[in-house]
Amino acid sequence: MAKKPTFDDMDSFVKNKKIATKSVPAKKSVKPKQTQKKAGRPKVNIYPTETKLTVSLPKDIHKNLKLKAVEMERPMAEVIVTALKQYLKI
Repeated sequence: MAKKPTFDDMDSFVKNKKIATKSVPAKKSVKPKQTQKKAGRPKVNIYPTETKLTVSLPKDIHKNLKLKAVEMERPMAEVIVTALKQYLKI
């Protein structure tokens, strides 16, 4: 006759992973989601109602614009808007 298994035999049997055991997954702690900040410079909203415009500039004009903006300690967008206002007489 076959010997009846004992608890010790069952523990060693399970430890050797000869049978699949059901395990209850641990509850994950719920943490409040944190909004991740995007990398890079923060957006500067100079004008409350603004429209984006993409313009291709020759390299020399872009370089001079950049130098002028640094000299004036202003963003390039502000220098462009100021120049356009003067040109359009607004």
